[in-house]
Amino acid sequence: MVSLVFSDIFDCTGRGFHSDWNHLYKLVSSDTAAASSLAASLVTRWRNHSQQGCKRLPDVLLGEATLMEFHGFCPFGYAAALNAASWSLEQPGSVQEDRRSRALRDEALECLSMGGRWWTWTFHGDSRWQDMLSPLELLGKRPGRARRLRSEAAVTAATFASFGSSDASSSSSRPSTDRYLEQYAKQLRAAMAQRLPSVLPLSPSGKLRLPVASRPLQFAAFGVHTTTLLEPMWALRRILPEDHNLVFALFGATHPPPDRLVQEVCLPPRNDHLPHLTCFSSFYPDASWWLDLVDRPKMQPALDELAEVMGDDQYLRGSDCLICGGGHSPTLCFMLRMVTDLPMLITLQAPLTFRMPRGEDQRALLVAFFREMARPSPSSRGRTVTSTSLIFLQRQVWAQTGCLLPVVRNHNWYAAESAEWPGGADQTAGAGTWQPPHEVLFWQNHVSLKGEVAIFLWRLVKQLVSDDSDFPFNLVFKNMKKLPSSRAGRKVYALAGNLDASMATYRDLSRRYAAAVLFPHDIGMISFDDLYAVGVPIFMPESELVAEIARVHLISTKNYPWYLLRAEHADLHYARADDLRPPPWDPGWNFRANETQAYLGKGLEDPDLLRQAVATSNFMLLPHVRRFGSVAGLLRDLSMLGPAELWKTREAMRLSSLEAWEVTADFYRRSASCLLAGETHG
Repeated sequence: MVSLVFSDIFDCTGRGFHSDWNHLYKLVSSDTAAASSLAASLVTRWRNHSQQGCKRLPDVLLGEATLMEFHGFCPFGYAAALNAASWSLEQPGSVQEDRRSRALRDEALECLSMGGRWWTWTFHGDSRWQDMLSPLELLGKRPGRARRLRSEAAVTAATFASFGSSDASSSSSRPSTDRYLEQYAKQLRAAMAQRLPSVLPLSPSGKLRLPVASRPLQFAAFGVHTTTLLEPMWALRRILPEDHNLVFALFGATHPPPDRLVQEVCLPPRNDHLPHLTCFSSFYPDASWWLDLVDRPKMQPALDELAEVMGDDQYLRGSDCLICGGGHSPTLCFMLRMVTDLPMLITLQAPLTFRMPRGEDQRALLVAFFREMARPSPSSRGRTVTSTSLIFLQRQVWAQTGCLLPVVRNHNWYAAESAEWPGGADQTAGAGTWQPPHEVLFWQNHVSLKGEVAIFLWRLVKQLVSDDSDFPFNLVFKNMKKLPSSRAGRKVYALAGNLDASMATYRDLSRRYAAAVLFPHDIGMISFDDLYAVGVPIFMPESELVAEIARVHLISTKNYPWYLLRAEHADLHYARADDLRPPPWDPGWNFRANETQAYLGKGLEDPDLLRQAVATSNFMLLPHVRRFGSVAGLLRDLSMLGPAELWKTREAMRLSSLEAWEVTADFYRRSASCLLAGETHG
């Protein structure tokens, strides 16, 4: 029995495919008029097979159907033929012809998504048709015709039989350059000059000088996502005096389960420059109570109950500062501010409307309250500092409320301090003596790609990297059920065990994996920040592929990633009587005050607006991240990474984070001066 070669199926070059598909491919690069004519005849010939054939492709790729069912039909070739047939109908000024051309491209898009069954990633980049089948180009009014046809992505498993022949000292996939730091520092310094102009005296080591405390400083954090609550606490820890003891309590945190994570990261400091920190999770009220509080049908009874909980809890009553955010509804932060004057640091990670009451009157009042809370005056009670780590969310909040928030980068010190760096804590070991780990982690692909697509990704990787090849790494899939686990001689496998058991510690991540492959599932991802913080080189899809993955998630109701981009979470505005004023400081990154559509979830079917939204993500702006457009290209680039290149990337990521921390640390010094020393600034 002859096994299927997936690239043959994509390219329509395997046994059983009609020769006209190959003829069409050759004509595209030499004679577009002839290609368009042939494409039209192919569309007519195969249209009766298209609806069933496109939908059956996933079954063939997953081994649940045979190629014989196609009877010579080629799904990717048919989609390419539809696109090529549309070229002859592109006549400026002809509405009728333009509609016919649009209909052909829509049909091509439907076939490319395999009848809508695979709505995250079509793997068109691993076919020779890739330049004719870009989903975002098919969506455009006048998609560009193929001018370059790369065949490197359509490589069969045989090509991967000898990786050792490549030069391991370099990779054709160069790390990204820094498009973040300069703009980051500029906007944050401008924000601090207006909102946090004063800072307490500093020690020679850059720590705040606080009055001698008779008891530990107490912090209480509220939210769902444990790691996004650890982020500001560990940042504050680095700028507070080392002779102060700190206590940190989590309320409502569930993801990931906080107990195991806290046991790993909340340890005595490795040096004398950090204060001692004690951590615990509160289980009364339980996590479901905190989660459901914002969903109560009436706000006043919910506020009464919250006030009672805050008043009865001895720890909360004695807290020096509250931390709120953590992926929960921002409405929880608003409610906390309504019932207590305790200082509060808000790190906005979710849209303002996420689980906000639906009533128009309630929303109008909450927006007004947020406007005052986010821009406190010197006379206001309840000192509050509000920020976000997401450029996209900063722009969305500005469009919704007229309030500009500073962007404060996540540094994930809780992860970095737990990591095992290849050069040791002081980086004295050199690249010449360091040997990289032998595993590469495929991380979160089950979240971003979902179900069948993630399974086929594993099947395709398994075919391209055979167990007897000399591919330099083992490829490990995280949290994928019912896949083979590790054994001697196996190159591609999954982590064994359930979700909790397979969750690696940050120390394990840094010392076990040479690199990680990460598929994004939103504009901001704490998993990206974690990997960056522990110095694991990151491979991510190129920007066009990220936008394509985001697009299909947005039009699907089956799952709910990319919620920051969704229009239902951006349906908020404020009424104003005066003229729209410019932002109080330059938000950076080519901000244009009149370009708000992309940040409000409107018109994202326009590829350019979607690209604009995706371009604001940290994983597109930070340096030293590698990109790929196909599975074959990814594996090629991994095969060319030697110890020197991996070491260089790890060290560059660490130094980049430290350089940005110089600005971020100043923000936390000024925030702590405001929150812990009783200073309030407008």
